[in-house]
Amino acid sequence: MERTDQLLADLKECEAASLVGAHDVGIEIAARALKTAKECGLLPEAALAAAWLAEHQLRRGESEKAAESALAALADADALGLHGVGIKLRNTLTRACCQLGRADEALPEAMQALGRARTLGAPGLVSRSLSSLAGVVELLGDHPHAITLLHKADEEAQRDRDKVAQFAAVVNLAGALCRSGRKLAHLPGPLAPTEAQAADLREALAVVQRATALARGHVRWEMVCAEIECLALEALGRLQEMRAAIDRHRAFAIQAKAPDARAENELLNADWLLASGRAVEACEALDHRVDAAAAQRNEGCRRWWWRSRYRAFKAAGSDAQALAALESMMVQVRRDRELSLNAQARVLLGEVRMEVAQQELAQLRLEAEELRERADVATQKSLLDPLTGLANRRALDARLMAVLPMRHGQAEGFSLAIIDIDHFKQINDGWGHDVGDAVLREIAKLLTGGVRGGDFVARIGGEEFVILLWGQALADASLVCERLRQQVQAHDWSRFVPGRDVTVSMGLTCAQPLDDAAQLLRRADQWMYTAKREGRNRLQAG
Repeated sequence: MERTDQLLADLKECEAASLVGAHDVGIEIAARALKTAKECGLLPEAALAAAWLAEHQLRRGESEKAAESALAALADADALGLHGVGIKLRNTLTRACCQLGRADEALPEAMQALGRARTLGAPGLVSRSLSSLAGVVELLGDHPHAITLLHKADEEAQRDRDKVAQFAAVVNLAGALCRSGRKLAHLPGPLAPTEAQAADLREALAVVQRATALARGHVRWEMVCAEIECLALEALGRLQEMRAAIDRHRAFAIQAKAPDARAENELLNADWLLASGRAVEACEALDHRVDAAAAQRNEGCRRWWWRSRYRAFKAAGSDAQALAALESMMVQVRRDRELSLNAQARVLLGEVRMEVAQQELAQLRLEAEELRERADVATQKSLLDPLTGLANRRALDARLMAVLPMRHGQAEGFSLAIIDIDHFKQINDGWGHDVGDAVLREIAKLLTGGVRGGDFVARIGGEEFVILLWGQALADASLVCERLRQQVQAHDWSRFVPGRDVTVSMGLTCAQPLDDAAQLLRRADQWMYTAKREGRNRLQAG
């Protein structure tokens, strides 16, 4: 039991480490949690630990390791029906493949993640998946389409109450707009945006203000916002505002105790000195103040380092040092272009092959569609209770598998009630099974008519029904269930069982993190039997 408790604590710590950017610590904790979960045979927890491990590896700059960790856990997550975890893994794998220039591998994972997130109906997951897909599209060179996708991601995030999802969507959009406005900035020479690029930069500044409002009190988030603001202001030539943004960024970097961020701040300062006409001071800052090891730790910062050195030394007339920096910078530029062109070629080749395959398999697709339609009809029938027309136990199990486990805000919370008709055997024995069936159908109508359209009602056998109340905490769900109980009691049953009332006993519980379907149903069932023992015709909840 102690190991299980430690495992659950570690999983929470993985999320906490992600929020504060402590990715070294996050990798260590996630690896420990993964080892413990595997040794204890806890496969869902192992998949979640692997997802956090891959996420921390990616954000630490270990793209290859992140891709391997995510890919290794995907099959287990899918087999266990852990849809939220699977989407998280696919998004991490997509971003890792993008960083490695493998757009042909990233694209199908991004599309699968988006499709599954839409099926699950979780706006936060849809937003993250759209952002991942935008990264693939940007790698393929289509900046306008990437920005369109990120606008959609922002819209989805606004429908989600998860502040992390909202911030991620807004800051991703701001970053993409800034990159679009600065997309020639990796080349030699001063920054001189076109009017279209300047429009993107101005929009980036407006969007980053929204991100800053969401980031208040979260140092790492505020630091990211300040960096985007600095880069946009530099490209627009608004140097006084850039100076103030650099100072804010430096304060956040010191508070966060992040060496990589301190190095980025010194690079921002050197760029400001150069843009202000102080090339010699910029060279001195780049040589003596920037932590070279930290600056070259991740690829993006490394490109920034060499570009800044080239521009500063060239402006200062230090030709030898400028040439050395230019050679290093162009190695990075050529590599980026090669990765992008190779990725585009592989995706285009895949499209050509797909077109040929579509022509050859047209007839097979038609036949498969006919079979699928027949299978869909049979599947729908297999998920319905033939007597009441409600969902049956099989449909309930499928629904619970789709929304559980409800980990770390990956799905909307819900409450579950089990309803049992009191003394139903007496109705069957006294009035016959036809009347009993009519009572069951009438109860089904009362239950479905008393809940919202998005709620889920099922008959799971005999005289037992289940209701899933989406987004309802226990107190709110109790009010709904008590109203239903009273409606059943007050209903006119004289045309079915003259002289007799029909009542129900109800057990209600709220889904908890790490619940599985069996635990959730067992808890509701126990409360329902408590209601029976307390005298029937009542609701018990907990």
